[in-house]
Formats: sequence, C-alpha cells, structure tokens
Amino acid sequence: MKLADVLAAAKDKDNGNGVRIEVTPEPAPAPAPAATTPEPAPAATTGGGYVDLNITKKTSVGFYCPVCGRRAEKGETVAVIQAEGKSVRTYCHLECVGKWNGVADAGAVDTATIEKIAGNMDAGERNRMTVYVDTQDAKVEGEVDRLRDQIAELEEAIGRTQTTVIEVRLPERTVTLEGERFHPAFEEVLDLIADGEEVFLPGPTGCGKTHMCEQIARALGRQFGHQSLSGGVTESKFFGCSRPGPSGGFEFRGTKFLDCYENGGVFLLDEMDGADENVLISLNSALANGFCSVPDRHDNPIAKRHPDFVAIAAANTFGRGADRLYVGRNQLDEATLDRFRAGTVDMEYDRDLERDLCPDTELLERLWKYRDRVVENKLERVVSTRFIVKAYRAVQRCKESGKTYGYSSVYEYIDSKLFKGWSDREVRSVRGSLVETPKR
Repeated sequence: MKLADVLAAAKDKDNGNGVRIEVTPEPAPAPAPAATTPEPAPAATTGGGYVDLNITKKTSVGFYCPVCGRRAEKGETVAVIQAEGKSVRTYCHLECVGKWNGVADAGAVDTATIEKIAGNMDAGERNRMTVYVDTQDAKVEGEVDRLRDQIAELEEAIGRTQTTVIEVRLPERTVTLEGERFHPAFEEVLDLIADGEEVFLPGPTGCGKTHMCEQIARALGRQFGHQSLSGGVTESKFFGCSRPGPSGGFEFRGTKFLDCYENGGVFLLDEMDGADENVLISLNSALANGFCSVPDRHDNPIAKRHPDFVAIAAANTFGRGADRLYVGRNQLDEATLDRFRAGTVDMEYDRDLERDLCPDTELLERLWKYRDRVVENKLERVVSTRFIVKAYRAVQRCKESGKTYGYSSVYEYIDSKLFKGWSDREVRSVRGSLVETPKR
C-alpha cells in the first residue's frame, strides 16, 4: 500500500480533533517451539531480510521510523540498513535495528507499519505529509521524464557520431573518405561538380566553406589551392609574373591557380565579393573560354584549362554589394553571377557539425544562445563555427592548466574574447550583463 493511500484513509478516520486512527492489529503468530540449542542469527542481518551496515549518521531532516512508527528528529543519530542483495539504503532508530517486521524491500513498508506511522500523526501532520508525498511523486515523475530526454539525446548523438564514409568512383580509381564530419552541402556540391557546374558558396563567415572545399578536393583525388580576392589582389596572383632571378635576368613565377588550371585541381576563389572588378573579368574569361592569357610567360603565353580543373567561388554575400554586417563587399556584375547561378549553394552554420567539433555541451549551448540572441536583436555580429572551435580549444587548454586569467570561470574568459569590440548595449542584449573585469 502506498503511503499516500494510507494517509488519505487516515484522514477519513480522523474525528477532527487530531485523535489517532484505530488500527486493528494483525494476530500475533504462534510462538515457535523453543529449541534446545538455538542457532544464532547472523549479527549483521536485521529481522526482515536487511543487513545492518554498522553505519550511523545524523539526519538532515526529520522522518518517521518505519520500524516503530515514532518520529526521528533532525540531527538525531540513526542506523543505516540495506536490503539483502540490493543497493537501496534506508534508516531507522538505533534501538530498532534487528526489529524490522518482515519488510521485503527497502522503502516498501508494510500496511500495518504505514498505518502505525499515520496514526502517530495529528491531522495537520497528515495533511503536510500528503502534500509532501504528492510533491515527491511529481519530482520523481519529472526526473524520469528528464532521464528519458537524456536517453533520447544520447541515442541521437550516437546516430550523429557514426562513422561517415564517402566513396567517390572516378574513372581511374575510387577515393574513400572515412571518419570525417561533412557539411550538409557537401553532397550537392559534389554532384554539381560532376555535372560540370561552376560552384558558388555564399554564406556567413566561419561556417566551413574553405574546409569543405578542401574535403571536395580530397574526395576527387585532386590538389587543392585557394586565394582570397580581397582588395589589392591583382591578376599576377592568378596568372603569374616575371621577376628578377639570381642570374640577373627576368624569370617567370607561376601560381597555384595556373598549376590547378593547367594540371587539374580544385581552386577556391575566396571572398569573391571583395574582388577588384578587373581581376574578376580576367577570371571570368579563363573560366568561360577554356584558356587564358599568361603574358609574362614568353615561352608559353597561353594556358589551357585541364578537364579536371574545378573552380569554386565563396563569398559572405550574394554579390549584391555591402550590407550592414559585411560593409567591405563589392557588387558583382551580372555576367559573374550568371556564370555561377546554377551552381549556387547556400552555406549556413551546421549545428550537428558544431556539436561534433565542440563536445563541451555547456560551452556549445552558451554560444548557441548568444548566436540566437544576435539574430533576434538584429545585431551586426556573428558567432561563427570557427570561433566555437577555437573557444573549445581554449577551454580545454584552460582546464588542463587550471588557468582562467583572472576571470571567475573559463566560460567568462571565453565571453571576454567573443564580446571584445562590442558596445555595452550589444553585450547586454545578448549576454544579459557586461563581461566581468578580470582580477589580475
């Protein structure tokens, strides 16, 4: 019988003046015939299948002894007992050890004992105990639900962390990539390349564009090169130039772009929305015509495009010019955008990838919360995958060394890095308060 049921019954039997309920005692068992030489019971075992652990402790809260029904007050020294063959422990008065009345499981008190406990309570105590029991039941149910959610999350995590195998069948061989985490856009990009499309990857900073392009190159079994098209980058970074050599004459110096273009490879045109328009015109010509001019290479001034050359462009915008977040971006001409339109694949932050790259759940959820609030408040800030990875490395370093550099925790130290250069208003809208000042 549950304690709550007995309490309810006790309340019904109460005469309203706090008088104890009547309990009909069970008939006492007939005394066993006396043995001439009684066999002593094991000293460590109580009378009802329990083991006296020979441990005493002072209670942090009052409770009713399940053996005698009397109350043990807070701070009273009690005995710790445990059901035979089980790990669940319970407590009773010191003088009640060995007098347990046939209870089979720890915590499962027989009906008569529960009624005895309830009978020793007045109406107010019973009401309070009923509320307590209901509260504990709700807590247990809530804990069970929480554990079920954790199990579901672990099962999901196990599914995510299963080894991914990418197999690319090429005419001359098969390339296998195993044990890596791939961005959701990986497969589409690979298919577009197989169709002969030039690929364009617009997406926020630090979302994994460069890393994915390097994986694409390995999947195709080709060399990889990349060049940022930021301001000041000229055609010579792609098509080479002549410079004085050791002998005093001019020598041609090639580039990684020319190597990939002529011999096969994957080349990333990074930050294309920051490129000089004249550089883009030359690159467009090379991609469209299948050959390009190399004026400083006098012995071979024309470079021919290799069939295994793949060009991938990446940018933080869609080529429509600067916005509030990426103010240093140029508008791309329609000819450039049209060349990449069919091969455009949006790149966004991949939380599954971030979860694999940052196993620190507390850190990850903290930074995800900040990113969500950046979006909610329409701030011109980013919390990138790149920063999450670097933050995780910093947390591991700090935990190993025990250093927090004057901050109260390693996570406060990470916050100090993330919010550097932000206004106080921005920090409060994302974090809720300003970052603490380090004590050095």
